[in-house]
Parts: sequence; structure tokens; C-alpha cells
Amino acid sequence: MAEIWKMLVQKLALSLDKLNAYPKDPGLRQKVEDLVHEAHLLLWAVGERKPRQLSLSTCAMAASNAPRDWQAILVFMQLTQGQAQQLLACRRTMLHEVGALIAEWDRLWKELESFKGVEEKGHGLVTHHLQTAAITEQLRVNVHSLYTCTAFYQSYACTKVLSPVQFARYLVVSYPWGPDTLSLMTCLAQHCGERSTGELLRMARPRAAAGAGAAPEPQ
Repeated sequence: MAEIWKMLVQKLALSLDKLNAYPKDPGLRQKVEDLVHEAHLLLWAVGERKPRQLSLSTCAMAASNAPRDWQAILVFMQLTQGQAQQLLACRRTMLHEVGALIAEWDRLWKELESFKGVEEKGHGLVTHHLQTAAITEQLRVNVHSLYTCTAFYQSYACTKVLSPVQFARYLVVSYPWGPDTLSLMTCLAQHCGERSTGELLRMARPRAAAGAGAAPEPQ
């Protein structure tokens, strides 16, 4: 996987260099767009089957464990003001939904813990196997929903907000690591004075606990 990713990013870097030299060449721009489409397909396939595989395999190739300079990456991507606002709105909406899902997980876990393995009633011993199984399944669905939620908003940011050329720059300058759009949006939020991740999660969780299933407020 690391070699496949390395070759793809090298092709992107070469294509971006050529596009910078000949910015009006439609063939070069199409080449970048085709490679970006290939990268999206690869990332989605890896995320569906082995979500950590790409990050682990690419990180293993890094010369050091130093954190990425997200601010420098954002500058290199050349976001417009409108794009920055879209990414911030995407982050706020995602964290609202994640906060609600975490609140649901907490509620389900407490309910699961409230069951005793065996209880003695007037007519004999009572077990809670069916209730426990039902809640366990709900917890499994909740965890899957958390993954789906974050994957959707990251995909939306990369495919609907960023242009193909910007996404290509993002992948190239991030190498040897894979993309981490959550961290990218967090850095942008800090730079713009947005609420922290913890604050947004806490703001969503009480509302979710008070009224499960309520529709998220508009961003």
C-alpha cells in the first residue's frame, strides 16, 4: 500500500510542477484531475476495508515523528475565503453530529451497565440476555455511525469544497503521511478563532441527551 501511495503522490507532484509551468494547458489540468480521482477512490477503498492501513503504512516511511505544519499546508493549498468558511461550517456540523452520537453511546452504555447478569424475582431467576443483545447491537451501529459521519464530512470537504488542484497540493505537501482532514480543519478553526473541538462536542451532547433524535440546528 505504501508503494502504491508513493507512486501516486509522485505522479501528482510531477503533474503539479508541469501545471505550474503551463497553467493554461487543459491537458495537464485534466491529468491532475484524473490522478486526484484515482486518489479519492483509493482512499475510500482503504477507509472502507482497513481505515488505519493507509496512515500506518505511510507514517512508517516518515523520517521522524514530528507533527505536520498544518498552517503551512493550508497556505500551500491557497484556500479562498469562501472555501475556508465552508470548511469551518463542515467542521461545526460534523462535530455537532458526532457529539450527539457520543451522547447516545453514553446513554446506551449506562443502560447496558444497569442490567445485572442474573436477578432473583418472586417467580425465580431472571436474565437479561435479549435486552443485553439488543443494546450491544445498538452500540455496534452507533460506532459504525460515528465512522460514517466523520468519513462523510471529510469526503465532502475534499471533493465538494477543495478543487482537484488544491487536493493534489494537500496530498503532495502532506507526504509521506496520508491526508488527515480532521486535523486540517482543526488548524483552520484555531487560526480563525472558532470554538475548540471539545467545546463543540460538549455543546451538542446535552441537547442530544435532552431530546434524542432531534434534528441538528442549522450552521
